[in-house]
Amino acid sequence: MKKIVSILLAFFTLIAFTAVPIFADTAPLEENSIVTFFDNGSYLVQTVSEQPHLYSARSTTYTKTGNTNFDYYNKNNEHLFRFTITGTFHVVEGVSSTCTDSTYSYSIYDSSWKLDSASTWKSDNTAYGNAVFKDKFLFATIETVNIDAKVICDIYGNISF
Repeated sequence: MKKIVSILLAFFTLIAFTAVPIFADTAPLEENSIVTFFDNGSYLVQTVSEQPHLYSARSTTYTKTGNTNFDYYNKNNEHLFRFTITGTFHVVEGVSSTCTDSTYSYSIYDSSWKLDSASTWKSDNTAYGNAVFKDKFLFATIETVNIDAKVICDIYGNISF
């Protein structure tokens, strides 16, 4: 009987000291925006946001994901396209941040616009990307928009551009 009690006590002690509560970061998404106006009346809205992540109450190591969106509008406030770069980061809070993945996505809302080229890459704590969008009529290019994007994650998990 003593052996069973000892085993159960050891088991529950082990569980109590190794169980780590997990919490979802439920704070609202943080967003910062920059608007660039062009001579033809069009404008580009650059917005950075971060996605909630899971973290451990006892751990300072986690994965963080952030986005930089570029929304392009014409002079009539019509949304023409969106380009998004997403960076995934491995954070050791207060020590290091490393970009582990960099991807892009896009949506076109006006059929005359086309994505001509796009790419992403990563370095240290930054995800980079660029894109070229063109407004074409028949075989002529009416307008070209070049986008250079980045998402940065500092050693405290703060996302910026």
